[in-house]
Amino acid sequence: MKIDEHKITALPVIDMEDGVLGMLTSERIGPLLRR
Repeated sequence: MKIDEHKITALPVIDMEDGVLGMLTSERIGPLLRR
């Protein structure tokens, strides 16, 4: 059962990290593509 708990707690963390990185990269790449 511990493995299932780790998966449930780990997935939201990974999603949050991906979301933050996605926003940062989009903000940096966005202006470059517009130029």
